[in-house]
Amino acid sequence: MNKGNCSKCGQKIQKTISDKCMYCGAPLEAAQIFTEEEKEIINLNKKSLRKELHEKEMERLRKGRKTTTDSVDLGVMVDFGVTINIGSFGGGDGGDGGDGGDGGDGGE
Repeated sequence: MNKGNCSKCGQKIQKTISDKCMYCGAPLEAAQIFTEEEKEIINLNKKSLRKELHEKEMERLRKGRKTTTDSVDLGVMVDFGVTINIGSFGGGDGGDGGDGGDGGDGGE
């Protein structure tokens, strides 16, 4: 069903039921216009493709819904086992040896 290129814009004539170029709108030459039989085949192919795409989309949605439903009620409880005690850090003496200094010998 190759009908060549548009005489005005040079684009390939697409499989369409229109009698005009789909790119520039110029009227097609008589030899480039699809016959009624060819137009019927084009329409049937488009319907078949639409149906196939619709079925694939419905299947994708069903799978997505099934996945969402399955993951909603997991009943998962997470326990990180972390206990936080806020208060003294060490034995109550400041934790640095008790001299309050910098760890030196106290001399200058």
